[in-house]
Amino acid sequence: MPTFQTSEKETLARALKNAIKGSAEAHYLHRLHCLQMVAQGHSSHDVAMWFNDNPSSVARWVRHFKVFGILGLQDDHKSGRPSKLDHDALRKLTKELSQQPRTLGHPADHWDGKLLASHLEKHYGVSMSVRQCQHQLRQLRHP
Repeated sequence: MPTFQTSEKETLARALKNAIKGSAEAHYLHRLHCLQMVAQGHSSHDVAMWFNDNPSSVARWVRHFKVFGILGLQDDHKSGRPSKLDHDALRKLTKELSQQPRTLGHPADHWDGKLLASHLEKHYGVSMSVRQCQHQLRQLRHP
């Protein structure tokens, strides 16, 4: 029977996390799979360890399933402050951030929080803190 070496297991776990991270449908299917394993008698803790998940997350998925049924496993709309940029502006900004700042008239070679804050104020009329802009840059580079 073929088995995985430790380094292969770690590589597989990272690949699984990356595949799940980018898709709401993949999140949902992953939760379904984890719940199926719990339903077959495996503990939430064991299932979480096998898939490199947090055990409290797997336990929460079980609770959500018990209360809300299958719909309890779908991604919720995340609450929080609404974006200051609408969808079209965000798409335009993403395109701009893929260019070097100099091509847009800025005296810099790379985007940072301070430059993005200035750019947003000047071109979009949006005021954001440097820290918010740093976070936005990370989000746009690694969605």
